[in-house]
Amino acid sequence: MPLKAPICIGTSATMASEGSGESRAQAVAAVATRLFGATIGPDAVIDETLQRATDDGLTLDLVRPRLASVLTAPLPDVMTDNDLRSNPLAVWAELEIGLEDGQELTRKKPTPFGAAVARLSEASGVLPEVCRDVFSTFLTRVSLPEADRGGAASGAFLAFKLHRFISGAGEIHTTLTEAPRTVMFEGQLEDPDAPGNRLYPTRFCRDCGHEVHVVTKSEDAEGLRFLARNIDDTPIETDDGDIAG
Repeated sequence: MPLKAPICIGTSATMASEGSGESRAQAVAAVATRLFGATIGPDAVIDETLQRATDDGLTLDLVRPRLASVLTAPLPDVMTDNDLRSNPLAVWAELEIGLEDGQELTRKKPTPFGAAVARLSEASGVLPEVCRDVFSTFLTRVSLPEADRGGAASGAFLAFKLHRFISGAGEIHTTLTEAPRTVMFEGQLEDPDAPGNRLYPTRFCRDCGHEVHVVTKSEDAEGLRFLARNIDDTPIETDDGDIAG
């Protein structure tokens, strides 16, 4: 029985996001060709197909004159998906912030919230501070399941993503003494204010958030000691089955 060539299938959400659709497909095809060791052409790359959540017949030009009345009135308690499909603020948010409405719907590049508020204020003529409060509340509401907005469905109407980049705190070193313990950001062997009290690198458990000290257990003529070690060091299994480090 003759062998058939394998069918190569790969998925990625972030491999290529810059440039036109054609250039992105070429970039993905080039990576796939190297990855699979088979010729993969741009025509084999399938991109996402997007669909508007709001009414297709409503454009930015049509809803822009109605934004001020929405922003200066209290948001209704009931906001079903059917209500939101024609809501001027929902249409504006989807087309101005979320989607590029061209020959095909594509995702727009991420927009800082402050920039979105400034554009909303310019489009509506409403003060930026008012736009900020209303838009923040509105986005939070429409991202909830419809059942939490007075309807029956379980999905969000407009699902948005928030990105916040927070730099790491660096290395934290603490002593093992009773509280209050010394906490330092500089790596030293001992607490400079209490010589003899060793400093140990500290990490935090992803599950419970409790601090963990990275040490190596050592026993010699001087007795039992716990020495600071690098968290990347591989623990060594001892003859009795215990793990050292």
